[in-house]
Order: sequence, then C-alpha cells, then structure tokens
Amino acid sequence: MTKEIEHVTVSASEFESDEFRAPSKFYIRDAMDNFVFVKLRSRGDAQEWVDSEYGHGKYKIRTVIKAAIR
Repeated sequence: MTKEIEHVTVSASEFESDEFRAPSKFYIRDAMDNFVFVKLRSRGDAQEWVDSEYGHGKYKIRTVIKAAIR
C-alpha cells in the first residue's frame, strides 16, 4: 500500500499576496491558474507525482524562490 502524497492548492491571488508563505518548496501552476504545492523532499519525486496525477510531460515542477530583504 502506498502513502498518499500531501498537496495544497492555492489561488493565484493568494499566491501573489505579500503575506503568503509557501507550504512547500515544489509547485506547479495548473491550467486553472492555481498553484499546486507538492510536499515531498526531492524534485524528482515531486515530478514523478505530477506526471502520474496530471499526465507525463504536461507540467514541470518549479521551486519557490525566497527574496532576500536587506
């Protein structure tokens, strides 16, 4: 039996908010303009999950970039 992968879907307006804190390091932006965050440790595992859920090659995993404020 396999463990279900946790993922969180966030709207584009919520994602662009200044107070938004990403729930995971890896995400995709789907066709409905939502951001789907996948809670896995490696990019390769996250890409495998996306390929199995959405179809191979439809979406590419992106990583969250944290801005440094000085």
